[in-house]
Amino acid sequence: MPRTALGVLALFVLTVSIPWYLALPADSAAAQAWLAAGIRVGAMLAAVWLAHPQLHRLSPSLWIAALLLIVIVARFRYLALVFVTILVVLTILRPRRSRRAGS
Repeated sequence: MPRTALGVLALFVLTVSIPWYLALPADSAAAQAWLAAGIRVGAMLAAVWLAHPQLHRLSPSLWIAALLLIVIVARFRYLALVFVTILVVLTILRPRRSRRAGS
C-alpha cells in the first residue's frame, strides 16, 4: 500500500471515529467501543505510515518473528514485560561497530 494512502486512511479512521462516538449515547458500550477501536486502528495506521520506508528493509524471518510475538503477547499479556526486558538487554549488549578509521 502506498505511503500516502496509509496516511489518508489513518487520518480518515481517526476523524470518523469521533463523530460516531458523538452520535451514539455517551454512556453506551457501543460508543466506547467505537471510539477505542477508531483510536487504536488509526494510531496503528499512523505508526505504520511513519515507519513505511524502513519496513521494506526487514527480512521475512523478522516479519514472522514479529507476528508471532504479537500473537503471544495478545494471548499472554504478562509476557509483554519479559519480552520488553529481553529487547532492552539485547539492544544494550548488541555488537557495536568499531570506531577506528585505520583498521
